[in-house]
Amino acid sequence: MKTDSYLVPGLFLVPSLRGELERMFPEKDAVFHHLSRYLLHPANAVWHAITAYHRDHLAGAGHLVGIQIRVYHEETPPVSQVVLDQVLSCARRENLLPAAGNTSSSDQAVLVTSLSSWYYEKIRDELDLLYTPPLE
Repeated sequence: MKTDSYLVPGLFLVPSLRGELERMFPEKDAVFHHLSRYLLHPANAVWHAITAYHRDHLAGAGHLVGIQIRVYHEETPPVSQVVLDQVLSCARRENLLPAAGNTSSSDQAVLVTSLSSWYYEKIRDELDLLYTPPLE
């Protein structure tokens, strides 16, 4: 199954499950946290890779930005470009990314997650151009 929705809150709407779920999780907001912590806790090797990546690429940054792009259908490049333009436009409008020509963002790290590496590569290329100091 592919979905971009979190299904756990919807289980509370199933009458046969509601009573038991309310007893197990009196605070509905905590359901996803507890279940994902129990069911999705990474193995030691995975956790090591995550912490090593964080230490090597993110820990020294004063400002962290995470961009997640979730598009499930196969895309043609023009559609992908539209999604990318929307993401970058929104990130800039909300001041998550610096304006062009601002090279004072050396303490900023941007983590891009997507089902397609194309988005990461395009954002990386855009930010490399943006953060490259001018030649003197």
